[in-house]
Amino acid sequence: MSALEGAILRTLREAGIEKPPVEVERVLRFLDLDDICWSSDQQVKQVALIHSENKGKHRILMPTDYPAERLPFTLAHECVEYIALREGLKPLHWKINQSAAELLLPTSWVRQCISDEGFDLFALQRRFSTASLETCAFKMLGLATSPCILTVADRKGMRRRSYTRKALERPISHLEEEVLAEAFCGIDVVERVGGGLRCRAFPVPDRRRGGIARVFLFAFLLEL
Repeated sequence: MSALEGAILRTLREAGIEKPPVEVERVLRFLDLDDICWSSDQQVKQVALIHSENKGKHRILMPTDYPAERLPFTLAHECVEYIALREGLKPLHWKINQSAAELLLPTSWVRQCISDEGFDLFALQRRFSTASLETCAFKMLGLATSPCILTVADRKGMRRRSYTRKALERPISHLEEEVLAEAFCGIDVVERVGGGLRCRAFPVPDRRRGGIARVFLFAFLLEL
């Protein structure tokens, strides 16, 4: 566990949060960051942690048109940035992004959920309801016990990600394509094994237009 991850867990305990879901508003209040500065200034396009001279404390600067679905992760990011500042730590930006997921989805809690529920994306998101499905999926990918490729597919295309470079060098297999096609045609989790892969796909319904909006496909490499 890194120093930053340790500081995040300590902050959650001190804020009285000992189990999921992690209420970001509660963390913000504990850190005295809940006085968010909303701005309609067209020049303010990014979220930032600023020091308010007149109030003598840090505040979060937020554009008024910021997408609501991205708020939990973004606010978690700003909380982690403040925790790092308070602890005298200077992590790289990508590490703060990674640790924002750690605030919403503490690794030890996620491991317990996987132990209880199995490798189930929907079960994880139900328990950690303040984290998006995508954040949950990336967290699960990082905790996979064998080399794994995560494919996130929607009507616009697909993105593939793995923490094992050799795994990601593999082109998408026929089995993965078949599982994706089946997942887009139904509403149930799809599981298939073959060609050295174990695939598990989670289809996400589109509540506005019907059908399936996205599919999260985990392909575990049985041999690498």
